[in-house]
Amino acid sequence: MKEGKGGGQLASPTLAELYFKQGQPYRAIQVLNEFLAGHPENEKARRRLAEMEKELFRGAEEQERKEKIQALKQILAMIGKERA
Repeated sequence: MKEGKGGGQLASPTLAELYFKQGQPYRAIQVLNEFLAGHPENEKARRRLAEMEKELFRGAEEQERKEKIQALKQILAMIGKERA
């Protein structure tokens, strides 16, 4: 295994999974990238990296939708106050 950046931790798919499950997707992706730098032939890790990135972006899209809904609710509330 390749030694990863930060604290001498070993970059591994297992460590990446732990970070991901603990709600640290950016760190998980970083660890997998470090691992793949030393093991570019590992297709399983490459597929998992793609899955993590996809899930991360999906989560960002959900957050963006929630923010837009909240903004629309505020606009509707202001319109309701103006009509009253």
